[in-house]
Amino acid sequence: PISVEAFGTESDHDILTVNGESYHGQHSPEGVTPTTDIIWASDSHVTSTGWKICANWFAPSPTPSPTPVPSSHDEACVDSPQSWLDAVGYSCETYVAWELCTADGDYGERWADWAGGTFMDYAVNDISAVNACCGCGGGTTPSADPPTEVACSDSPQSWVDSKNNSCQRYVDSAACTTQGDYGEGWDTSWGTFEDLAVDGVSAATACCGCGGGAPSETPLPNPTPAPVPQPTSPTPPAPSETPLPSPTPAPSPTLSPTPAPADEVAVIQGTVVLEVEDPSLACADAALDEAVLEGLAAAAQRPRDAVEVSCSVEPADARRLTGSAGPAAGGARRLTGSVTFAYRIRMETAEAAEGAAQRIIAPKKLAKLIESHLPEGSAKVSSASAEVTLTAPTPAPPSSSGPTPAEPGGEESPGATPAPGEPGHEPTSSPPDGDDTEIDDSAAPPLR
Repeated sequence: PISVEAFGTESDHDILTVNGESYHGQHSPEGVTPTTDIIWASDSHVTSTGWKICANWFAPSPTPSPTPVPSSHDEACVDSPQSWLDAVGYSCETYVAWELCTADGDYGERWADWAGGTFMDYAVNDISAVNACCGCGGGTTPSADPPTEVACSDSPQSWVDSKNNSCQRYVDSAACTTQGDYGEGWDTSWGTFEDLAVDGVSAATACCGCGGGAPSETPLPNPTPAPVPQPTSPTPPAPSETPLPSPTPAPSPTLSPTPAPADEVAVIQGTVVLEVEDPSLACADAALDEAVLEGLAAAAQRPRDAVEVSCSVEPADARRLTGSAGPAAGGARRLTGSVTFAYRIRMETAEAAEGAAQRIIAPKKLAKLIESHLPEGSAKVSSASAEVTLTAPTPAPPSSSGPTPAEPGGEESPGATPAPGEPGHEPTSSPPDGDDTEIDDSAAPPLR
């Protein structure tokens, strides 16, 4: 039987045939015993990592295998994160199967042929294969006994920041994480944790839910799930000995601005126009939407979750009648029109964005990548555009003379501001001196 050591070809185009069965993409002939010639066919257009197969001439020995010597990365090891993918979308399983790494954390035999450079060149959030993958010397080994949870209490227990926000307010508003970092509810325009510190103590130091606090002498009882807040009854701020003056609301969006993802340095935006049989049905066709998404991801060499697409129908007067209507043609008529897919792709470097944009506007290449996922003749790529935009940098923390940071957990304000890099985004104006703007925690409800 065949033993497959590596297998990766262009789906539907570069095909290995064994016993009349076609193998391509990630579908390999593992364990198949060939009875006829093995045939390889390639269109030499799009290359992948290729394949390596060997003949397994020896039948398994009936003698039981010896007990393996335990190692630091045995079956108890778990990839961490378990769904880790590198910068070009390859998983831990791919690294091991293609011999890109060794169990000792070194480079595999095929690394130089596949990519070159270093593992960190393909890291995501500073996590490479040697950190995340058990098969590359990384991963984690859970302890047989569950760890004993150390009870934590806020220290000081009655701590509030300079805007009278408690530790619970930070947690409920998702303004921080248990690792001491900024949470999804934190807006960079509010500055830093230290800007709201009191006597040098910030949320990251005082609050258990923000990575701070102190061990409790006695275990804390199981916490009671926080009640679901009612939209008409926002939680009032905790009282203080000296009430703060009522803030004058400054114009602000309903939702807090969303910071650009950590892996976004540039974005590619544009459109792809396809000729289809029925435009009104095409935009509702999940298969067509999936084909455009897959094609753009492949052209940009980015994972699927870095690509966003939306379909719209061209005006009715853009459609045209094709085919023959005479009796000899059997009355075959077809109304042909166009649909436009607007897309947005997050890129990690400006250089990668420029290269991907050139591949997208190459009509034959993009058409092949998209149409290979569709029934023959069901759609045709007629044009594509691409524009690269650098993502705006994160604003610096405000100075002591600048706007007062907003309060975590405040009420919603009308309007909405797009995230940096999205269509319609404009720089947010600073509020007037003396105004206090509350953190909008409605977009991130309290943890339950």
